Amino acid sequence: MKLSIDTYPLMNRLGVFDAMNAFKNAGFDCIDFSYFGLSNDSPFLGEEYKEYSEKLRAHLDYIGLECNQAHAPFSLKYTDSWSEDNAHYIALLRSIESASILGAKNIIIHALDIPADCGETYTEYNRRFYRHLIPLCEKHNIKIAVENLFWRDKKRNWIRDSWGGPQELCDFIRSLDSPHFVACVDIGHAAITGTEPEDYILGMDSSLLCAVHFQDGDYLDDRHTLPFLGQFNWTAIMEAFKKIGYKGDLNFEVFRYFKYMPNELLPDALRLAHSAGRHLISIFENGKEADL
Repeated sequence: MKLSIDTYPLMNRLGVFDAMNAFKNAGFDCIDFSYFGLSNDSPFLGEEYKEYSEKLRAHLDYIGLECNQAHAPFSLKYTDSWSEDNAHYIALLRSIESASILGAKNIIIHALDIPADCGETYTEYNRRFYRHLIPLCEKHNIKIAVENLFWRDKKRNWIRDSWGGPQELCDFIRSLDSPHFVACVDIGHAAITGTEPEDYILGMDSSLLCAVHFQDGDYLDDRHTLPFLGQFNWTAIMEAFKKIGYKGDLNFEVFRYFKYMPNELLPDALRLAHSAGRHLISIFENGKEADL
């Protein structure tokens, strides 16, 4: 199991290449390239996105850091057209191609929220949306990972899983009827929607689960902090991954862990994140907690 980390927000704070060097120096094997933290005119989403992506790929190869997955921008909304006259749609398309250039096997693309009166169900609309992207996946040899998102009822202070649960997420992916779709489980999203993360994992089809977002939290909100700084049972979580035969990487999505960290402390913070990740991998491999 390789150890990976999302590039947001360090890439924005340190610059792209210095952030990659920092991840490598801390000991990470891979990155989850975060397009969602970039503006539509970023070099990686703007007119010269191919050239910048190829330049970054060369740097990653040089320092020995793999891009195992990516996360597309989620600026595209229901009111946006799926055509090349829409800037948010263009950014999404470019992120898919850019991620392929970087070497990513999977790119997480969020399902789109829809209004109640749109005439389609959430599942029907997003089935149409995802299947619209199949030709691009075929062209660039990349898979789209569908994530377990959540919906918040602010009036009633209630949160639910957008799909309904792990079985419904797997059923939706199968309904897309294409090998270019897999699942991404976000540990924190499972927790805040009423399912223990380990139970959510146990409910997944391991043949579909190819990407993860590891984060810790308090069951109340989407905290995106480092494992062992929240309340989740990490031994049970890693044992659940082992039980279903998970064959993917361990990928942190812990941008709030770094949010208020001074730049001077980022190397130490990254080293701690690396140690936490290796500890989790040890639990996965050994079936029990190991000493750091």
